[in-house]
Amino acid sequence: RDDLVRALEVLDLPKLTKVFLVTPSASGSTVVDWLQHHAIQDFTNHVHYWVPVAPPAVSSMSDSDLDKLKGHVHIHAVYGSKDVMGERVSLKLQEHAGATVEEIEGGHPCYLDSPDDFVASMRQLMVKDDEGSRRR
Repeated sequence: RDDLVRALEVLDLPKLTKVFLVTPSASGSTVVDWLQHHAIQDFTNHVHYWVPVAPPAVSSMSDSDLDKLKGHVHIHAVYGSKDVMGERVSLKLQEHAGATVEEIEGGHPCYLDSPDDFVASMRQLMVKDDEGSRRR
């Protein structure tokens, strides 16, 4: 937890208005642990968008804990087309936390199996978010 806090504090520089936190696979457990043991606002004060990539730790979160995320943090869940567990946790995030969900060709490490598609997806997500911000 201390490492995540330090990293988020560094990222919370005035020049950075939006942080997109991408957590592939097991690294998602850091965020899940944070959300289960600390105030959601502590997380959302630092992170604008959370991009969990098939994190198994989401399975350990209760539906009610996930429901609390809805409306507080943008979530874009990503999983590989051959990753049954990744699909399951992504759909759980969609149902309970209001996540958008995207399937990318590949297995559990879809960001390694289809790196160009993954990078294009992240770029598109950031552009779309930026365009939405300008309209407000």
